[in-house]
Amino acid sequence: MWEEAHFVARPNRFTLLLRKNKKLISAYLPNTGRIEEYLTEGNVFFITPAKTEKFNYRVLSTVYQDSYVLLDTVKTHSLARTLLERRILPSLGGARTIRPEIRFNSAAMLQPGPRRASTASRVSGIGSGNVRVDFFIETHAGRQGLIEVKTCTFCHNGVALFPDAPSVRALRHLEALSDAGKSGYDPVMLFFIPSGAARLFLPNFHTDYEFSLRLLSEDRVRFIAVKINLVDPVSVDFESVEEIPIDRTRAKMHCRGSGSYILLLKNPKPVRLEIGKRGMIHFRKGYYAYVGSALGSLEGRVNRHSRKKKKKFWHIDFLTPHPMKIIQVILFRRSDRIEDMIARRLESCFPTWVKGFGASDTKQPSHLFYSKDPPHRSHHFMNVVMDFKTFTE
Repeated sequence: MWEEAHFVARPNRFTLLLRKNKKLISAYLPNTGRIEEYLTEGNVFFITPAKTEKFNYRVLSTVYQDSYVLLDTVKTHSLARTLLERRILPSLGGARTIRPEIRFNSAAMLQPGPRRASTASRVSGIGSGNVRVDFFIETHAGRQGLIEVKTCTFCHNGVALFPDAPSVRALRHLEALSDAGKSGYDPVMLFFIPSGAARLFLPNFHTDYEFSLRLLSEDRVRFIAVKINLVDPVSVDFESVEEIPIDRTRAKMHCRGSGSYILLLKNPKPVRLEIGKRGMIHFRKGYYAYVGSALGSLEGRVNRHSRKKKKKFWHIDFLTPHPMKIIQVILFRRSDRIEDMIARRLESCFPTWVKGFGASDTKQPSHLFYSKDPPHRSHHFMNVVMDFKTFTE
């Protein structure tokens, strides 16, 4: 059973404020990711009644680019176990033993001795170095493996990206799996994509640079990306399960410290400011989006914008961090120069822009755009962002 509701706000990471039959409701969101491509004004979410102390509803899924996307990470992990039990994934082999929620630590796993005789103690050892992994399996051929499942809900124009937020946990799991490979296990990180639209997988180096670098350099862990189609907001089609390619070539080309970015700024009140040689400019109350680039350190350039003490060199230096607050930073790690391309696309997303701002050495009319409403809650704006992140612009 499910019902439709429409997005209004996300007060915290576990709560969605939705509109259902003209009434506002709060629903529990069992997904800690950013999922910002879905948090746009009026976007449809599918919910089910689920009475708890704080909530009356639980979020199940959404629909994006004509495909249902399962958002409940508890459900996706259950589906992953079903795939193992039914032996649907050929690359994992047939599992005769499946043990969920295994704890292990790398120090115990590296102890000498026969692997088979000490499997239980090494895999389930306790201590400060423990890491919990989703599944321990043993195949009919006697091969022992560890499988960590990562739910990937970010899929735009057929390209799936993981993670959608920096994940220390994912990096820790990857390092632990690599250690397991040293001890003779078959370690696997399984990217489970609950959307039938996926055709290609990329590590999301735009958002989590460290995890992506480690993935691209790792040679002991197997990475498998799998998609499954939903026939309705809650029902999956197991016959649709398909492994999709991981584009390491493109990832290695673009996973770098340089690129372009968008700063989302909030201006709390109207203000007139002198912007270098541009002179006095009136800035309305509302939101601004600034497009910039960094040929050196992307993080270094963005961090500079947040510093209170700095030499005012670029136009944007006169706005940040005062009087405008940076509310969000969107990074694009690309080997190609896309700053002007982004600015060109954003012209259609905003009602107006500040003429000549940040565009002294470009043919674009501006690199600073204005809206009275938050840009990242606009489907049009987020579509442009996702196009450039997935290389489908």
